[in-house]
Amino acid sequence: MSDGIAPLQPGDRVGSEAVARLHAALLPDSPIARLGPYFMGRFYYDTLVADRLITCHVAYVDGIPAGFITLTARPATFMAEGLRRHWLRLSWVLAREVVSSPRRLRVMLWTFGLLRRRAAAPVPDEGELLSFGVLPEFRDMAFVRRTGRRIASELFAAALADLRAAGLDRYRAVVVTNNAAALMFYQAQGGRADPDRVSLPGTLVITGSTSG
Repeated sequence: MSDGIAPLQPGDRVGSEAVARLHAALLPDSPIARLGPYFMGRFYYDTLVADRLITCHVAYVDGIPAGFITLTARPATFMAEGLRRHWLRLSWVLAREVVSSPRRLRVMLWTFGLLRRRAAAPVPDEGELLSFGVLPEFRDMAFVRRTGRRIASELFAAALADLRAAGLDRYRAVVVTNNAAALMFYQAQGGRADPDRVSLPGTLVITGSTSG
């Protein structure tokens, strides 16, 4: 695609690795990014997308991937289902990551422990925006004035449409508390911080309606 928003297609290895690079560049400290590029490109954005456990939309500008948003209609179970279905493949992928960087083993144990805790407290009728980012050159006002495009809003709208199609009325997103731009974006879209929802230290859970 030259311009616009397109879903990442199952089996699109080039696309999955492009999204993995975007994810690593824009969200390097996220738990998924810390599991390593091979995990992201060969399992998270490949196998989980093929199984429709997660969905990813990519924004293109002149054929360049400019941003992405990843979501799931099964926030409590998507990773556990992926592990159950593909435990052998996941074991091989993670082993490769540990060989390339032994320090990742500790990160893996922490990340999968976090996912197990989240699975213990599902919220009905709620999907999750898992990862969301736009490269800086495609979100500044000079780009907006020149093209008329607001990439973040386009991606957000595509994600909410997917959640509505799955019959979900609400969404949640976990945002780092010092990410003022993200907090302002969600607030402008009608999202609100939920102080009663516990997440990682230094983060807030934002919730909102999928109807916008």
